[in-house]
Amino acid sequence: MSEIAKDVGIKTPGLYAHFAGKTELFLDLVSLVIEQELSYTQQFLNEPGTPEKRLSAFLRETGRRFESSPQLRFILNAAYVPPRSIEKKIAKSMQGYFDGIEQIVQNVFKNLPPSRMTSRQLAAAYIGIIDSLQAELLYGGHEKFQKRLDAMWALFCLAIK
Repeated sequence: MSEIAKDVGIKTPGLYAHFAGKTELFLDLVSLVIEQELSYTQQFLNEPGTPEKRLSAFLRETGRRFESSPQLRFILNAAYVPPRSIEKKIAKSMQGYFDGIEQIVQNVFKNLPPSRMTSRQLAAAYIGIIDSLQAELLYGGHEKFQKRLDAMWALFCLAIK
């Protein structure tokens, strides 16, 4: 905590006035990054273009952002490799993150022509793709991410037609 306080230009007691310890600071940071990522997702998926193009672009952008966004890397590491002592709290936060993305995506699907699946089912399937691709970024790298993205998107396009 003293190193963090020094880095932000305050004294350690001042930091403890806001956070009881590293755990609380970490959990607040997770919440802040989740809010930022949900805001980014909302803004990205509200851009002009067909729903299919926006949804595909969002998945591809996830791969690019993983390399350039410390926030995205942080939240994915927190989700897939959480500190054991707060694993359940992180899981609850991440469920809220995925629920938020699912709601945003469900709204995008409301603008698609009718298909055999409901907008809720399509959004849940899309979240499965996101989850799978994020894990691939962490564990398999960008090349495997791209291979999985291409295959999963092709299947998903069949589902929405």
